Amino acid sequence: MVFPIITHHGATRGVTGSCHQLHLDAQCSVLIDCGLFQGVEASTQPYPVIDFPVERLKALVVTHVHLDHVGRIPTCWLRAIVDRFSASSSLRSCSLSCWRV
Repeated sequence: MVFPIITHHGATRGVTGSCHQLHLDAQCSVLIDCGLFQGVEASTQPYPVIDFPVERLKALVVTHVHLDHVGRIPTCWLRAIVDRFSASSSLRSCSLSCWRV
């Protein structure tokens, strides 16, 4: 397998649920966004789920704070895949207050 590789876990059949995994090598990957499915797309994902292996995730990059880009992040924390949160102060403030983390 040749790296890097991108796997799309959302926003593939519509515009919500943005979630993309950048595989840097066989042992390390980065998640880019982790959003909720909304509207018609929500019917296929009625509640936040992470339905892909997470053991090799090393970081999460958030492009911006809309629910379709960040809504499944609390589920990531529950599954203990995000152990660091690095963001601008405004993004951190908004995100943490919305999630009450």
